[in-house]
Amino acid sequence: MKTALKNKRAVRKFRTDLNADIREIKRALRDASSDVKSKASLIAHEAIENARNRSLAARDSAEDYIVEKPFKTVGLALVAGCLLGFLIHK
Repeated sequence: MKTALKNKRAVRKFRTDLNADIREIKRALRDASSDVKSKASLIAHEAIENARNRSLAARDSAEDYIVEKPFKTVGLALVAGCLLGFLIHK
């Protein structure tokens, strides 16, 4: 009888310890998930800002080229439009 009582206590203690470990693991996973979300958000914001800066630089460069060489720009636009029209017409 004493052995059965000891076994029940040991099983009860094991279950209690196991439940505590599971709660600790859940908490750690929740914290890790939060860290990953915040880092991913930061990386996404940096990528968006980088893309925005690059697109603004490309726009400024295109505007400068148009101002410096307006006739060449109009000629290129005309050729591109004709080529596009030719391809769409077929």
